[in-house]
Amino acid sequence: MTVHIRKFDIQDVGLVASWLQTDSALEQFSARGEAASEEDLLALVRRTRKDPLSGAYILESADSAIMAFSAGRVEWPFEHVYESEIMLAPGLPVRQGWGTLLHGAALANIFLRRPEVYKVVGRSMRTNGGAAQVMRKLGLTHEGTLRSHVRRDDGFVDLDVFSILRPEWEKTELVSSRVVLLDQ
Repeated sequence: MTVHIRKFDIQDVGLVASWLQTDSALEQFSARGEAASEEDLLALVRRTRKDPLSGAYILESADSAIMAFSAGRVEWPFEHVYESEIMLAPGLPVRQGWGTLLHGAALANIFLRRPEVYKVVGRSMRTNGGAAQVMRKLGLTHEGTLRSHVRRDDGFVDLDVFSILRPEWEKTELVSSRVVLLDQ
């Protein structure tokens, strides 16, 4: 399957905001500890239009079915490091390779659009074992754990930090050949 990637825009806000109401989305995407609202997403659209260091993208199938949302930014002053998050559409079948395909497409998007980026960093909640498994499968290295980093319900949750360097990514057989970057 080919994954088409385009910039996140105002017409996507309602759908992504509805995803954020699901437990699975909060588990995947809110690794920073804040639940994003529709207003936050509108602000993200405005920020990515003005700020060349940040980006937000929609990943969709060739028939335009939206399958994932990805956002991130260059970690200033470390302009060679890009921190990224991805949220898969609720309802995608599990254990059928969608997570690997879409996370791989998001990595390809970053490295192909941003030649200055040398390292991509991602985080996953310790309780999300599936995300950690996908990251390892894609060649990311577990760099460590941020203990009690995110507030959840009545307590705190650990975050696992993963990264991949451009030379490592270039040696892997990721899905970059199955990625179409729209609106270049």
